Amino acid sequence: MDSNKKRYELLIGFVTLIISLGLFKDELAKYSIDIGFAAFTAANYFFFVVLGLGLALYIYVIVYVLKSFRRLQDWKSLERIEVIASSIFILVIASPFLLLLTAILYFIGSRVLNLPKEQLANISSIISLFLTIVTSISTIILTRKVYTQRDNERKEYIESEEIIQLDRAAKLYEQEFYSQAILEAFKVLEFHLLKLISDRGIYLAPGRFNYSELINYVTKLELLNSKELETFKEIRQMRNMAAHADRQHTKSEATKAMEFIRYLISKKSSD
Repeated sequence: MDSNKKRYELLIGFVTLIISLGLFKDELAKYSIDIGFAAFTAANYFFFVVLGLGLALYIYVIVYVLKSFRRLQDWKSLERIEVIASSIFILVIASPFLLLLTAILYFIGSRVLNLPKEQLANISSIISLFLTIVTSISTIILTRKVYTQRDNERKEYIESEEIIQLDRAAKLYEQEFYSQAILEAFKVLEFHLLKLISDRGIYLAPGRFNYSELINYVTKLELLNSKELETFKEIRQMRNMAAHADRQHTKSEATKAMEFIRYLISKKSSD
């Protein structure tokens, strides 16, 4: 969530900066940019920059709104749409460098190599098209890597929390604090199921989901069979009684919870 907030703030900052340049549109219109196959003013360029950044921002907002609907959170197309928005944003930011490089090549061709104007225009057009394609492909690849890295970091966090909670549950069990062990054991179960769900390309933020949502994905993705699901619900009931009814659970109940956790983890490892 924080990374998305920073992304939106950065994008809005760029849009605001570029739009503010519109106050100087008359001055910008006096500066022409010639890259051989096309000539335009600085005002025209900033206009298209505003359109590009505005489009990226619009797509980000649409994706953000759609993700607020729980039924659409596992829609994989949303990530692809977000990649498109990020690619547009990076491409717009990189456009000054593309224009500068094209202008330098045009200058070398016209002033140094003394190429004919028509030939130079064709060469500049091809070079500009090539640079745009290369930049676009590189942008998409880079953006996808960023999203892949983000997903891997999420999975690593869930796995580390699962290990931490399991270690706490085991220590509490050894110290004969059985109710507290069940409380920690259920946290392990939740993190383990979150990890299984994330392996299917769906991310539920720890602490930001409800029980029915978790069960819905567990059932939908067939992560647990009917018997395992019943055991999970039983352990959840024990957890609720320990947390809200202040019931002191027995060693056999805590043992059942710990054994079920180890069974699920070993089952995943053997798959």
